[in-house]
Amino acid sequence: MRTLLLVLTGLIVWGQAADAAEPAPEFPPGAPAPIQIDDVDRLRTWLRRGTIAERQNALARIAISSDVHLVDRDLIEAVLALVDDETYALASLRAARRMAQFDSTLVEGFTRRLLDAIKKGPEPERLEAVRVLGYARDSSKKVTAALEKIAANNDDAKLRAAALEALVRLRNPDRKALEKLTKDLQQPDAFVQQCALASLRELGPLAGPAVPAVGELMRDPGAESRQSAAVVLWKLDPEQARDAALVLAEVARDEKQQLQRLGLAGVFRRAEAVKMLAEIGVRDDAIAAVLQQLSFDDSEVLQEAAKDAYTRLTGRVPTRSGK
Repeated sequence: MRTLLLVLTGLIVWGQAADAAEPAPEFPPGAPAPIQIDDVDRLRTWLRRGTIAERQNALARIAISSDVHLVDRDLIEAVLALVDDETYALASLRAARRMAQFDSTLVEGFTRRLLDAIKKGPEPERLEAVRVLGYARDSSKKVTAALEKIAANNDDAKLRAAALEALVRLRNPDRKALEKLTKDLQQPDAFVQQCALASLRELGPLAGPAVPAVGELMRDPGAESRQSAAVVLWKLDPEQARDAALVLAEVARDEKQQLQRLGLAGVFRRAEAVKMLAEIGVRDDAIAAVLQQLSFDDSEVLQEAAKDAYTRLTGRVPTRSGK
């Protein structure tokens, strides 16, 4: 596990706050030794002609990567070519969504394939296909009609929330849609909350009326989505940066070991909280103390993220004594 974490140190930036509560993809047993993510030729080879383990390995790596080398038209074609194979469908859609977060034009032209996945796939694949469709930026009547139909269906809260997120990416919502997003923040399902947070972050200043609900979610210590809520609150209302940073520091510290019990996925989420602390830039003694402690954590991933954040915020290199 320590070896795998070392390899993944540079690959863990989530990029979108909405994904923070989603589990990190698992690397399949027996998968080949991890490769550098910028070896796009190797990834394409694995996806097109590799074994099951090699294909799953490639898709999992793409789904968590923050590497700009993923902006590659041939690679997205190789990824989406696996959507119709039930062995890889879900992993393929997750990888496609990650790539679309770098460059939404990568998934343009794949509308028909995504609509097919929405119609015939099981729920996990349908959810991912709906979310990828939002990045495709295809606001044609055929696409919006399909999404509107799903968004109007109250029988499946997750699909409805995902469809609303996709519609927000395709067009500015009306007041009624914004009210739905605000209500979704109060739903107990973390996925529904995440979709709403992603939508509000996409809206930016237009999401102003939802700021109080985002803040309430962030301050709920039992909310699985509070990490994402903290980032979105900072984006929507920079004046609340300190409150958001203190929550992220609490998540990173993980005093009750809630995230530590999640294994690798928990490490990713804690490291992302640390990276966001550096980006938000709040200088606070309590935050610095958390980063100093994590700079000597057993996880090399957390160590590297915390050392960088500590140095950026304090101008010093962390020491075990804290001096």
